[in-house]
Amino acid sequence: MDTNAVLRHRQTILACLHDGDISIRRRALELCYALVNGQNVRLVVKELLAFLEVADNEFKLGLTTELSLAAERFAPDKRWHIDTVLRTLKLAGNFVREEILASFIRLVCHTPELQAYTVRKLYLGLGADLSQESLTLAATWLIGEFGDVLLDGPVDEGGRAVSEGEIVDLLFSVLHSPYSNSLSSQFVLTALVKLSARFAERPGGGSHELARIEAVLRTFDHTQELELQQRAVEYGSLLGLAEVRTGVLERMPPPEIRQTIMGTVSEKRSVGSTRSTKDTVRLGGLSWCSVPAPSFGARAHAS
Repeated sequence: MDTNAVLRHRQTILACLHDGDISIRRRALELCYALVNGQNVRLVVKELLAFLEVADNEFKLGLTTELSLAAERFAPDKRWHIDTVLRTLKLAGNFVREEILASFIRLVCHTPELQAYTVRKLYLGLGADLSQESLTLAATWLIGEFGDVLLDGPVDEGGRAVSEGEIVDLLFSVLHSPYSNSLSSQFVLTALVKLSARFAERPGGGSHELARIEAVLRTFDHTQELELQQRAVEYGSLLGLAEVRTGVLERMPPPEIRQTIMGTVSEKRSVGSTRSTKDTVRLGGLSWCSVPAPSFGARAHAS
């Protein structure tokens, strides 16, 4: 009822996040969510991220949601917002709701000045850990869309450069990972075909990697998973249509940006449980769906 009175005890409340009693930790979390504002968002979010590293799984779904909503509402700048969500994806990417993932992708699409920075962070994060599903999906989607920026500069502070082959190798590793599933494989196939167009636009680039991408698409031509088979066959056909390929695979228009409202966030569903009965996955306004023949192409895979 009196936020200012409670704020005087902020340090005590934050310390209670690490109490041995789970009920105290739960009450402390509820208070932290209620007390976060534009003045203390950096401090509170830092403490919540530290708690996320050691939190029990039962806390993680709600915690990742509240962290992302706090960053969306009170972020002092877009880079801090992106860094906060990136950290959340790395720490608990298996406990991120679909709307939060979609909101992050929309944010990056609408922030061209930070796209190279974000894609490089995602490239390094994905290379270090393939086990966090939302990190894998976000990285795959954004590398497919903006992966050519990885070739324009160093990806880390050590000045290490990345080649076209290394980018393709990373996406291949997602396909062959023990954590791979149908959804991540769909994202990878779409990212690969998008990258083939990105690489082809660069002087002297793309021919060798295009052959590798065509080869991996053919391996899915007879898979028993209809969604993967359809994408592989249609994308393989598209790659042979040089006169339209570049236009179909150009960058998507940025999705409509809108605030993530708490009431619209799924209560108990992380991103791994979003399959619908029509093999269409909707992520809070972004959809990755089967592309009906003969209208194949990357423009159809997101709304």
